[in-house]
Amino acid sequence: MLGLLPPISILTAAFASAVAMPGWGWRRAFLRSSLALGGYMVLATEGLSLLGGVTRLGLSLVWALPALLALAWLVTRIRSGGPIALPHWPRPDAPLDWMIFVGLGIIIATTAVIAWVSPPNTWDSLTYHMARVAHWAQNHSLAPFATGNERQNFMAPAGEMAMLQLYVLAGGDRLVNFVQWLSMLGSILIVTKIAKDLGASRLGQAFSAVFVATLPMGIAQASSTMTDYVVAFWMVCLMSESLSLATHKPHWMDLVFIALAAALAINTKPTALAFLLPFLAYVAIVLFRKFRFGQVAALSLTALAIVSVINAGYFSRNMSLYGTPLGSSERISNHANNILDWRVFVSNVLRNASLHAGTPSPHVNKGIALTIAKIHDWIGLGTTDPRTSAHLIFRVQAPSTNEAKAGNPAQAALILLVSVLILLRRKSLNPAVFGLAAVVAGSFLVISLMFKFTVFGSRYHLPFFVLYAPVAGYVLSALIPPNGVRLVALGLCLITWPWLVHLDPRPLVSSESTDQSILSQPRDDLYFILDPSAEQPYREMVSAIQGASCSSVGTMLSGGAAEYPLWAMLGAPRDDLVIEAIVAGTASARFSKPAFQPCAVVCDGSCPKDLVDIRGLTRVYGSEGYRLYLKEAAPPPP
Repeated sequence: MLGLLPPISILTAAFASAVAMPGWGWRRAFLRSSLALGGYMVLATEGLSLLGGVTRLGLSLVWALPALLALAWLVTRIRSGGPIALPHWPRPDAPLDWMIFVGLGIIIATTAVIAWVSPPNTWDSLTYHMARVAHWAQNHSLAPFATGNERQNFMAPAGEMAMLQLYVLAGGDRLVNFVQWLSMLGSILIVTKIAKDLGASRLGQAFSAVFVATLPMGIAQASSTMTDYVVAFWMVCLMSESLSLATHKPHWMDLVFIALAAALAINTKPTALAFLLPFLAYVAIVLFRKFRFGQVAALSLTALAIVSVINAGYFSRNMSLYGTPLGSSERISNHANNILDWRVFVSNVLRNASLHAGTPSPHVNKGIALTIAKIHDWIGLGTTDPRTSAHLIFRVQAPSTNEAKAGNPAQAALILLVSVLILLRRKSLNPAVFGLAAVVAGSFLVISLMFKFTVFGSRYHLPFFVLYAPVAGYVLSALIPPNGVRLVALGLCLITWPWLVHLDPRPLVSSESTDQSILSQPRDDLYFILDPSAEQPYREMVSAIQGASCSSVGTMLSGGAAEYPLWAMLGAPRDDLVIEAIVAGTASARFSKPAFQPCAVVCDGSCPKDLVDIRGLTRVYGSEGYRLYLKEAAPPPP
């Protein structure tokens, strides 16, 4: 299956790297191979895009090349009699360690099943993540296209670019959820390496893995086509390389991989900047301590060049279309705090923390909310001030299995505990852990200062929790009796049950809130699990389009409409299928194709209600706010 080429290439490259550079170790070999091939993916896809070559053949050649090179080197190594060391993973010893190992395996396997069975059905995925992937696959290019949802053009592309590889190679969306799942798996592996580098025991490393695997928001995202876990993976890679730079004899290659990780994080999501800034300060301090000024300048210019090259395509497209490298200035303004002072800092730190403070008790939650509101009264800033808030209501909610609102309360409590232990027992710990903990905490403070508060903000915090995992694993294993650490790890595994089996919108098992299960529902039905009212109109419109043997479809949909199910139900990616947006007055309208003549147009409530025909097509269907325009059937011959 061609869809397996990218992960096979990464694994073969990691194996070859570990053999060639035994001093790296297997985990670092995987880390560096992932970063190198991540950068390779971006540059290769950007290059193919310029030639209109983002096709199954083009991407197959791109991913076959590194795999074949790695295999050829390994064969040469074997023939020359060179040693080939195989990875060795120590087995758990104590019964509780086995239970932790099994619990970790259940979480990883269960999220993989969900990622396989369920199609992408997160609302943002239906409106722009997967819709842009489908447009890119159709156009064989990353070039801007006409759309009613400008996010399809200006959002950072690397996460969806990875999904594009699997979508085109596999001929559909069956594997696209695995980009996030593999990011979770990679994050679990790398946090254990960081914990080891800090001095954590095997138990401490295992606890770091459990800390990440049991994050409710992490479980939610591991089977989705959102991109926050991809950001988290790039950031833990950067954290690992930064720690190596700080604690070992520095090498210029360390900074190359730090720059690659930073470049890929920026290319994945703008929120990555909040996590990068504290690490930038950390790395700068390390560089000035270990290198002369001239060397620092040269290394910095090299890093800047890497970041610029990786992001050249992304930034240049946005500059030409929107005038800023990050895209729509209006969109940036809507998400960024409109005022910046100490009150905003206090307000957003408290409210962001409250996203992970919910308890099952409504009385406790109300008490937390009232306390936060009282503090806001003291500082003279409202909890729903539109300059710092995306919503008109503020409340502390109970733990939720909704993927858009899932908090991480257990891990948040552990972070508070670990932070206190670091302050109280600093002298008995590795000095490096204090710096890393401060940098990671700084990222939470920066994201609070940069972005408005939103009830959906817990997903933006996912990298923060992942980055804190190795700190927690090291500190707890160093200061708490082993069986205490084991029991906490088992407790984290046990409390993940609701998110594993009742995740909204991908439940494995039906519950009081939903009578659905992804195991019993047809795959196409699951696209509409968040908007069941749209299922029948979409099915009837698609049936009419297919009945008319129409393969040129125009869309007139609002920016918030679920566009992607239309692609999936019409069988995309298909060489004979063309779906184009019919828009006017938007930044991307100039990319409309004048020669495009649809034989069907799908319209939603954003179209004028009195619209009788579109481009010579007659309205033949209307339901639930959706309308379909088709050519009238030709009269039968006399």
